[in-house]
Amino acid sequence: MGDYTFDGCSSLTSIEIPSSVKSIGFYAFSGCSSLTIYCEVLNEPSGWDSIEWNSSNRPVVWGHNNITTNEEYDYVVHNDKVYLTKYKGNGGDVMIPKTIDSNEVIAIGDIFKNNKAITSIEIPSGVTSIGDSAFWGCSSLTSIEIPSSVTSIDNDAFWGCSSLTSIEIPSSVTSIGNSAFRGCSSLTSIEIPSSVTSMGGFVFSGCSSLTIYCEASSKPVGWEGFWNLSDRPVVWNYKK
Repeated sequence: MGDYTFDGCSSLTSIEIPSSVKSIGFYAFSGCSSLTIYCEVLNEPSGWDSIEWNSSNRPVVWGHNNITTNEEYDYVVHNDKVYLTKYKGNGGDVMIPKTIDSNEVIAIGDIFKNNKAITSIEIPSGVTSIGDSAFWGCSSLTSIEIPSSVTSIDNDAFWGCSSLTSIEIPSSVTSIGNSAFRGCSSLTSIEIPSSVTSMGGFVFSGCSSLTIYCEASSKPVGWEGFWNLSDRPVVWNYKK
């Protein structure tokens, strides 16, 4: 699917994208103000333009052909592993289950997106991926602990978590996606271990109170040139 494929289709309400689609260009759904996107795959393929394919930030349902539901979550079970796709609880202090139906929870989709009632999240060990827009717009979220099993924090994961004040990235994390902490205006400190070899763009844009503590002695080659576009102060070679 090329650039601008469905640009301006303002009455389009749903589209199903099969797993055969390996490439989507930028602004593919720009202006599709009524759209929900249903994807057969469980998470975003590497060939999709990660910053702009969904530039209008339309809701995405991952793994939609295999969704199961219970009282709190919609989820997909694949190879005895659970991928959470939707949260149906009331918010407040949320504890994500370690297992569902005896299957281990390993990935969190955009299940808490724009949930303004959540104040804290406990993520169980075993979760390896915090998916695109997982906590996007959770403006009341004040605390979260990322377990040492997590290896990736994906695009827009904490965008707009304006009440979050500090966060420590465990040494298991190797990649942080585009705009992952964008708009976290109350975030005062973040620690980034040397294990993070890939960093997207605009990661800390709008983090007006932030100091960044990096274990690396200088910017790794796998970090985008505009990873710190807001020019927040950085402490290199940081040792806790």
